[in-house]
Amino acid sequence: MNSAVANYTAAVEALARKMSRGGRAKQVGAEFDDLYQEGLIMVWLSLERGVCPATAMIENRMRDYMRYLGRQSPISYEAMLPLDFVQG
Repeated sequence: MNSAVANYTAAVEALARKMSRGGRAKQVGAEFDDLYQEGLIMVWLSLERGVCPATAMIENRMRDYMRYLGRQSPISYEAMLPLDFVQG
């Protein structure tokens, strides 16, 4: 299975690089490494099911990941560390 997934690494890398440079990826904080990993997960799942992973399938997995990141509500630093309660 590893060698079958390895055959797709160049294509997944190119897609992840292309998508990580886009405006949407920067807005939600999607990094190249994360998109690359999501692409490889899609390749692995497809091959495990006996389906040849298509470019559209890999891109959709990366887009789904960016949508997931976009749904995360950002918490301000002040909310994470309420300085009012810190005693010196």
